[in-house]
Amino acid sequence: MTAFPPISEPGTPSPWGEVARIFRRVTLLRSSGRSPEAEFIVEKELPAALDAARMSEPSQEAADRRIAAVYMLEEERMAQAAATAELLAPMLVDRLRGQWPLAATGLSLQSDRSISDRTEGHTRPLSTPLSTADLIDGMLALESAERGNRRTQRSA
Repeated sequence: MTAFPPISEPGTPSPWGEVARIFRRVTLLRSSGRSPEAEFIVEKELPAALDAARMSEPSQEAADRRIAAVYMLEEERMAQAAATAELLAPMLVDRLRGQWPLAATGLSLQSDRSISDRTEGHTRPLSTPLSTADLIDGMLALESAERGNRRTQRSA
């Protein structure tokens, strides 16, 4: 396989970096069942990014090879991220069940009551499965609370 120069130098915007970012978004959207959004990006954003990236290559063939390589790399990265999330999700659920504020109030995650979903501005039933984003938000909230407790203990 041909070695390509880096996608971008630190601090320098690169047309290949933009292509990689768009491929990553499209792959993520498709894998999460949001194909219409992915197709919108493919139709509206991707062509201009590909044109800019192609202009930075010495030939059309070199550009096409690099486009294929960047696309394959982003698909692999998203597959690895999904596999990692699948492995971590059960561990996060176990950890969060013991520390989540709902556990302290006696509510179970299987309750049919609704809670506010801060990221979307609507409510969702607790009986719906937690997404990876929900789990990460919960983990970050716990870390933030732990940092706040440590600061309070130091100042006391």
